[in-house]
Amino acid sequence: MIRPAVPSDVPALVRSRLAQQQELYSVGNLDPDDQRRLQERLSGYFARACVDDDALFLVDEEGSAIAAICGFSIEHQPPQIGDNGVYAYVCDAYTAPGFRRQGRMGRLVRAGTAEMRKRGVSALYFDSISESMIRLCQGLGFEHRHDYYSLIF
Repeated sequence: MIRPAVPSDVPALVRSRLAQQQELYSVGNLDPDDQRRLQERLSGYFARACVDDDALFLVDEEGSAIAAICGFSIEHQPPQIGDNGVYAYVCDAYTAPGFRRQGRMGRLVRAGTAEMRKRGVSALYFDSISESMIRLCQGLGFEHRHDYYSLIF
């Protein structure tokens, strides 16, 4: 069952994010203090996101387990020719290993896309190193446009 995440889902959202980060970056190799700080920051982030009008986290629940999550973070930029400047970043997409290859992420992205349209978002974007996420989103109509630069403090 797909539904919006609620504050009581925060521990499961944190576990999902940590599992995703472990798969991608070996986060489990952090020292215990860094691991604890990361868990605290994630808990605070998800607690805010669950009640923020500019965020949507969808969960695919199977029984009492959260099988997959996908987030949408709305950004308000100056309008441009052709759009209203309201964009959503697709983030924190993760399916637990035992629930993969069942179409869950596709359903989450489609449900989030429909909700973002209702909220007046003019475009979705994402970046990912996951080949399966890239293929999925390309199959849903996402196009590779250009790269971006960042400054990390």
